[in-house]
Amino acid sequence: MTDKKTVHTAYGDVEIEVVTCASCNNEVAKKEAVDFIIGNRKELACQHCADEGPVNFPDRLMEFSIDNEKNIFLLIIFAPLMMPIITLLGFSNESDGFSEGYGTAVLTILIWIGMLLLISMYILL
Repeated sequence: MTDKKTVHTAYGDVEIEVVTCASCNNEVAKKEAVDFIIGNRKELACQHCADEGPVNFPDRLMEFSIDNEKNIFLLIIFAPLMMPIITLLGFSNESDGFSEGYGTAVLTILIWIGMLLLISMYILL
């Protein structure tokens, strides 16, 4: 939303267009605002939010999202490969508590799923 504000200067009053920063809600001159796009929405932010990146600044959120095809492809490829590796590492001698817990949980889930499949096959046959 663009508004016009009157600014008092040493040379007289000047009317400028101001916009509200989509991140911090401060008013900033329209010509000093920074454009950014999320999805199909185009928004404006102040230079401070663009430089410092407060938590709710959309570019920060976009860095960690798995919206784009490349990240989804990597997740689909590496998740099945990493599960057995992390499970095996969880039972190594120098593993930490998290890895050991993860390994135990994966093995428990696999045993339960295996037992349920065997029981369901026995009932159906």
